[in-house]
Amino acid sequence: MAVITGYAHYAQIQNPGKKFQSEDLHWTVQLEVTKAVAKDFKKKYKSQKEAVKEYDTEEFTERFNVEPQASKGDEHFVITLKQDCVVNGSPFRKPVRVFMKDKDSSKLKDVTKDTLVGNGSKVAVQVREIYSKKWDTTSAKLAGIRVDSLVEYEGGDDGFSELGDVDEDSLNDELEQEIEEQEEDDEPLDDDEEEEDY
Repeated sequence: MAVITGYAHYAQIQNPGKKFQSEDLHWTVQLEVTKAVAKDFKKKYKSQKEAVKEYDTEEFTERFNVEPQASKGDEHFVITLKQDCVVNGSPFRKPVRVFMKDKDSSKLKDVTKDTLVGNGSKVAVQVREIYSKKWDTTSAKLAGIRVDSLVEYEGGDDGFSELGDVDEDSLNDELEQEIEEQEEDDEPLDDDEEEEDY
């Protein structure tokens, strides 16, 4: 096991996200780190060099909607860490967890079910190191997250924020349901059919 410190972005732990072009789920976090940490990661985990991305300040703030914290200047580095929810056809027996220090006991408390990690939260990420004898490489899989300074997660604004401050509790979810039902009822035309003009 190894621990990497940094700032979490787009953490999907409580609700795992879909893998790229797949219905399979995985736990994932994008970890903002210093240049030195990014360099060490690529050196140690050679098969995961593509997991490290570099952004300038403008690109970073546009992608993550927060100011970078790990590095000064115009170079910022983010490592994407993942763990599949299903491995070899079976649920992974060690789900990724989120921990925070309990104020009373100072011990770490599992807060996975009731805490969403917002962008910019200061964290320490534990990774599970897996060695491939065939390829003679070591890979890092996401194992757990300790939150040292939590930034509260803020949900999306449903795309209406430019109109003003939206009361999300007032949004009528039945409208979206009606649209979805309507789309299901709409059948595509066959190639030899033409739409009628009305």
